[in-house]
Amino acid sequence: ARASSIDLRLTAFMAYLRGYHHIHLRGVEEIVETVLELPVSLGQVSILETQVSEVLTFAPAKALEVVQQAPVKKADCVWPRAVGKREVAPRSPTARG
Repeated sequence: ARASSIDLRLTAFMAYLRGYHHIHLRGVEEIVETVLELPVSLGQVSILETQVSEVLTFAPAKALEVVQQAPVKKADCVWPRAVGKREVAPRSPTARG
């Protein structure tokens, strides 16, 4: 992908607004221009979103590949608190099941 003139942190911020908060393209453009006082076009926001999506597409597959190749898989919620002592991790209040 062609290098962008927009800083990587700004790219990450815009991707976060689009992906996590589901803000429309025009909303992201307006936030960047109003709050950060940086000129940005809808086209730039759209192109950067596509680039970030393409990069993130491969992350889950790569993580799965690494886990599958690992000799030992730790799937429990246990970790060492002190030498020789192990405790079960506290459940998150939002955990299901």
